[in-house]
Amino acid sequence: MSRNRRYINVFIICCSLLIWNMPYMTSMFYEQFQKAYQLSNTQIDLLITMFGLTAVPGYTIGGFVADKFSCRKLVALSCACTAALGLVVAFTDSYTVLIICYLGYGVTVPLMQWASFTKLTLAQAEGSEEHGRIMGFFELSTCIINVVFAYGILAFLGKIIEKTEFAGVMYAFAAILVLSAILIMVFIKEPEKGESTNSFNVKMIPMALKHPGTWFQAMIVLGSYMMTNAATYMNPYLTQVLGASTTLGVGFAIFARYGRNAIAVFGGQVKDRTGKSSTVIYIFDGIALIATIALILVPQDPKYKVLAVVIMSAAILFSGCARPCLYTPAPECGVPQVYLGTAIGIASAIGYSGDLWYYTLCGKILDTQGAAGYKWVFTIIALGLVLVLVTAMIMQRWLDKKAALEKEDEKMEA
Repeated sequence: MSRNRRYINVFIICCSLLIWNMPYMTSMFYEQFQKAYQLSNTQIDLLITMFGLTAVPGYTIGGFVADKFSCRKLVALSCACTAALGLVVAFTDSYTVLIICYLGYGVTVPLMQWASFTKLTLAQAEGSEEHGRIMGFFELSTCIINVVFAYGILAFLGKIIEKTEFAGVMYAFAAILVLSAILIMVFIKEPEKGESTNSFNVKMIPMALKHPGTWFQAMIVLGSYMMTNAATYMNPYLTQVLGASTTLGVGFAIFARYGRNAIAVFGGQVKDRTGKSSTVIYIFDGIALIATIALILVPQDPKYKVLAVVIMSAAILFSGCARPCLYTPAPECGVPQVYLGTAIGIASAIGYSGDLWYYTLCGKILDTQGAAGYKWVFTIIALGLVLVLVTAMIMQRWLDKKAALEKEDEKMEA
């Protein structure tokens, strides 16, 4: 397969990632979703927690499923099912139905899509030496697809205050998801047998659990996800605390969620050139941590709005450079392809478990402490970045030790 064809395939596969906009509609359009459905901070954050209840086990089960069934068909099916749930959300006026739909998203998004998507994307690379660039291009493609689509509805979204108007956003996302499913089924081929054995059995679970690569990836995803979650609170922080316009608040929330994807391709190139995920993490997540600490220290006054936006942008972009390393620790540490999907599923379940507690915790903090609560939200993000840096350090020491032992074995055999 030619290089251009491989990257076109990655772009087509990435169209399926629009499904993540459905459960995280409350993230990009926090204030607008809140007004449309007339929800409190606690209620709106509870929806994501409900998503987390099924999503966390869904990541693990999805890993098993990805090793057993067709990754291509699972990704396409997830798009169709998520679109159907989105239409239910658009039509309902019941908070109970919203909760049920968000529980359903945990099945149609993480379980059916994530591990299968990751395996299908990695399979487009020609060997592990291209994983960084492929995953960096995946992040760039995600940015292009999501930002173009999201900003396309921003003009009228800034004025949305009624649920019936918000439903139009759901219709648009549902339509593009159905189209994505069709594109994947028509243009993407199932990986070769060497890439996907379809021979999953329960023995793979303890094998994946025992491999250090699974746990390194889990901790790096867990810490990095705190920065990803920050996008949820950029919109209300700018509009409610710093006095920014609704358009600026929503626009920056979109940038916070997808701007980091645009810069990730650079981090992927650095990873492939150095051959080490840890180097990328040390540099870029280290700078992101410094910027996050600076944000905590910035006074919550409208006159510091520009400074806050600059610092938040720096934290988002530098952490974005390290995003390709969310997906490379497991293969970099030598997790066999035969149970890579299982390892990815377990790592994702642990890494994205923040959905079970993060939003509920932050919602309660903001409801009880108001604007001052954002300092605690940013502190949680900083602690997550510390976890990433410490894990990267431990992982690199393990890899160095492993390489030294392999070198000694080669000398003994010679």
